[in-house]
Amino acid sequence: MPAWRNSKRAKLRSDLIKGSRDSSSTITDLRSTFNAFAKEAGVNFVKPMDIQTMWLGESEKRMTKFMDAIKDLTPLVVFIDEFDQNQSSRGAFEGDSGVGRRLFKKTLEIMSDISLRGKILWIFATNRPDLIDSAIKRPGRCDLIIPFLPPDKHQLALICKAAFKQYPEMKSKIKNWTPYANQCEGYSGAQMVEVIRRGWERANDMGRHSIENEDMTWAYHDYQPQIQQNSDIERMTLLSLMECSSRDLRPENWKKVIKDLFPRESAKIVRLLEKGVRDKKVYPIVQAIIEQRRKN
Repeated sequence: MPAWRNSKRAKLRSDLIKGSRDSSSTITDLRSTFNAFAKEAGVNFVKPMDIQTMWLGESEKRMTKFMDAIKDLTPLVVFIDEFDQNQSSRGAFEGDSGVGRRLFKKTLEIMSDISLRGKILWIFATNRPDLIDSAIKRPGRCDLIIPFLPPDKHQLALICKAAFKQYPEMKSKIKNWTPYANQCEGYSGAQMVEVIRRGWERANDMGRHSIENEDMTWAYHDYQPQIQQNSDIERMTLLSLMECSSRDLRPENWKKVIKDLFPRESAKIVRLLEKGVRDKKVYPIVQAIIEQRRKN
């Protein structure tokens, strides 16, 4: 293994922090992203299954086994997707005899364990960071909150190429995906993959074994993104930027993304986000903008 790779791996190992949460505005294959990160760092990667069950006392036992297991696997990355749906929060309605609350308490305890600091990197992915209990989001448990914004045209072209690795049964004669990425500007990664999937289905219907230009042209005109889905992407984009814990972690094009999504309100939104959460008036104002857009 080259020396630079060894040094890079050592740096990634040493840079493991207590925990981080990515605030995702679109549906992307985040598991593959962080699995690759763990592999590059030379550490283990764990994506736990649902711990809570219907049997009395079984959920707590499974949680204890999970905690013991990850301690034995350190150093490692623990990735939990759709975290807002996997955790109960304090003060929430309990229809499970308090099981969710007890599991939540155990999660807080292991994340606060000083002896595990630098050994376990917790990564929580969510589209709704506003639904996560503030006890999870505080520094010491989630040190970094990183926004994943909708892809730009260049990234959409890369997603087109990656789609054929995700679905190896699909074949294509197309080499340059830039024209289709330009046509689909504003789409999420999942929406872009859906367009390609429809192109593949049409190619099969026409008796071809690979996607051609006419199939993608047909698929682009056939696919109609849901209005509600686009509204959700707008809301999730703003929430991810509002929750971001570091100005330096905002993508370089975040202002352009806001301008494209909110052409009329972009100047006001950018001004508010630049002020940051230190101004307590920012959050309710931006939330009001989101709700107004949803009503319109």
